[in-house]
Amino acid sequence: MSAPGFPAGWFQVAYGEDLAVGDVVRVYYFGRELVLFRTQEGRAQVLDAFCAHLGANLGVGGRVDGDCLRCPFHAWAYDAEGRCVDIPYAERIPKGAQVRSYPTIERSGVVYLWFAEDGRSPSYEPPTLAEFGDADWVGYARHSYRFRSAVQEVVENVFDVAHGQFVHHNAQGTAPAVATFEYEGHTATAVFELDLPLVGAKTRHVTILHGPAIATNRSTGAGTKSFLSTYTPIDETTVEANFSFMTPRSTADDPTGERSAASALATVKLFEQDIPIWEHKVFRPQPLLCDGDNEIARYRVWVRQFTTS
Repeated sequence: MSAPGFPAGWFQVAYGEDLAVGDVVRVYYFGRELVLFRTQEGRAQVLDAFCAHLGANLGVGGRVDGDCLRCPFHAWAYDAEGRCVDIPYAERIPKGAQVRSYPTIERSGVVYLWFAEDGRSPSYEPPTLAEFGDADWVGYARHSYRFRSAVQEVVENVFDVAHGQFVHHNAQGTAPAVATFEYEGHTATAVFELDLPLVGAKTRHVTILHGPAIATNRSTGAGTKSFLSTYTPIDETTVEANFSFMTPRSTADDPTGERSAASALATVKLFEQDIPIWEHKVFRPQPLLCDGDNEIARYRVWVRQFTTS
């Protein structure tokens, strides 16, 4: 596939519960080596991985020292902004002793970084999931996928109304009834009334995109659920998708919560049906669209605001 490039925005790089105080984790996204760490004060932060000194990988043997990360090679210390603030064996810190730092925010148990090839600053914040931390809800049930595609291609599926009847076999051969598609600033909202065999009954589903790569989702009807879906480029041809589900412990029509849990599982099964198509298609920057593809065209206009090249 040809690649549409990396959009600018917030992207998931970890779950907060997987990163303890003092942890240093080597990660690879956006075609580059990165290092993720949590300071002694509890802050999660991401830096470019290679030390400005002699190029050692800070994610391989680096250690947290207070609010800094020390290089495993010569113990140069970098703060959360990527500045070298201490060299144990030197009196002066050389000019330019710095590595790139990425704005990092932890919301609703997820660690996000801001990435923009053109260096633009964050223009919005990642969302919160209201149900996170609520004792009446269970979660996260986590599902992760890595496959050949790009963020824009995967997210475009939300706006590709017609594909549902052919890939997911919904609505007995007709497109699902779409309540609304709305675009406002960095958000895009889609509301569906779906009849999906895998779910087993009609479902009302609301997806709100917060930038190009994070969506909050809520379903009611055949199984109540609330979840995050996030999409992070590994490189120009590979994407990581994460689903983080929360389901109610009990509702009037689902006292054990089993129906909601089954609905969450059905959601990822539907997602899996799309993966073989993404992995073997090409990206067309100027696709040939018909009059049934109106929302694809509107999505493509909306997503251009996050283009960095």
